[in-house]
Amino acid sequence: MAHSTDRQSSEHLLPKNFTLKSKKHHRRDNKGAQYSFVIDNSDQLLHNLGFSLEPSLLIQALTHRSFAHENPGLPNNERLEFLGDSVLEFVVTETLYAKYPEWPEGRLAKMRAKAVSEGALAHVARTKLQLGSFILLGHGESTGNGSDKDS
Repeated sequence: MAHSTDRQSSEHLLPKNFTLKSKKHHRRDNKGAQYSFVIDNSDQLLHNLGFSLEPSLLIQALTHRSFAHENPGLPNNERLEFLGDSVLEFVVTETLYAKYPEWPEGRLAKMRAKAVSEGALAHVARTKLQLGSFILLGHGESTGNGSDKDS
């Protein structure tokens, strides 16, 4: 019975775009509880992103470590963030290198740093992707306006 209570206690932390389900695309934690999430308007989110993802990967990408900590067994987005940071830096580097062949290395490096900075990426996440309402945050982060933070 404690397992259903665990799920119910987490349900109030879900962003408005999420619904807790019991069967589809579920993950089982180390206590045997099942967590299932459906993103109600994932089509809009995927349209904003410009590509599609496997549902379980999308859920992982949106799961902040605070939510995963409160829901044992759920993977969080930190490893994906680590990979994504490297890929983004590479793509930005290659784009700047090709677009500005006359620029010296120092200028390219400054432009890349600005493009991949936390503030610049947070601005894109808020304004173009409208990502904040989709992030799964733990209670502390949620009550502390974690979806509005740059990080």
